[in-house]
Amino acid sequence: MTKFHEKYKARGFQVLAVDAYDHETREQVQEFARNLKLTHPIVLTGEKASDLYEVQQQMPMAFWIDSKGTIVRRDLGFHPEMEKETERTIVTLLDQRDAEAGKGAPRPASPN
Repeated sequence: MTKFHEKYKARGFQVLAVDAYDHETREQVQEFARNLKLTHPIVLTGEKASDLYEVQQQMPMAFWIDSKGTIVRRDLGFHPEMEKETERTIVTLLDQRDAEAGKGAPRPASPN
């Protein structure tokens, strides 16, 4: 998701990770992010977010939230073969938002 965060952040796409284990320290989470070269924000106090969004035990879990704040899709787990579909979803949601706002934004190259 970091790759998509970097590629589409200029268009307003935002990845927000939630640390699901409240027992981890800020330093542990920062080290984890550094080791994986994550550039998107990570929210602590994941148990509160897990309760709010009914997060299941399997990780990772992705919530697709549109520009109006509505959850439009949930994905449980992630596999490399999901990458193209994930990028198509990102582009579709950004295009819908831009169309609703009456603007066309510069777009990176479409996914293969």
